[in-house]
Amino acid sequence: MKKLSLTAAIALTLCTAAQAETERQHGAHEHGAAKLLIAQEGEHVEVILETPAYNVIGFEHMPSTDEQLEVAHHARHELSEEGLKLVQLSKSAKCELEAVEIESEIMDYVRAHFHDEEHGHEHEEHGDHEAHADHEDHDDHDHDHEGSVHSEIHVHWAFHCDNVAKLKDVDVKLFEAFPNFADIDVEYLVGDSSGMAEANPKQTKVKF
Repeated sequence: MKKLSLTAAIALTLCTAAQAETERQHGAHEHGAAKLLIAQEGEHVEVILETPAYNVIGFEHMPSTDEQLEVAHHARHELSEEGLKLVQLSKSAKCELEAVEIESEIMDYVRAHFHDEEHGHEHEEHGDHEAHADHEDHDDHDHDHEGSVHSEIHVHWAFHCDNVAKLKDVDVKLFEAFPNFADIDVEYLVGDSSGMAEANPKQTKVKF
């Protein structure tokens, strides 16, 4: 997937000063709070979510139980496959999700875990000793990260909009999918319109 576009990078730069002030007042890592950046370049729209892992999965360490693994696995699936539902751009703009990129140590670990689990039976002939050693490696990895308290998840959705001139708003449905979200600062650069607004469970729609 391509890296952050020039338009999105410029938008992020323009918002840095205002965001820095917000972080000084509330702290850079606040449970319940998150940032959503929306930048349009031609027919392409990029949406970037920056959030504490807690808002998405309810914890901020490597999964240490089967239940936590399942929670994180489900969340990763939602973020990867349901971008159009989580971040609803104006229907009349006719946008389609083109690509998704998730940056998170926790999500990388979960992806690797379930990938290994799916293909584990192919390697059973290597014996219990190797499996035990691999398990110990995973355990060490878990212990290395168990104490992490400021784990972030960054999600980058790339959309293509057939009628981008009709892109007038976004309905943030992350609150429904992940109830730990309390407020999301939405920063946007769409057409000639740019600004910041706050979305929350009672007011999910932001107009550009």
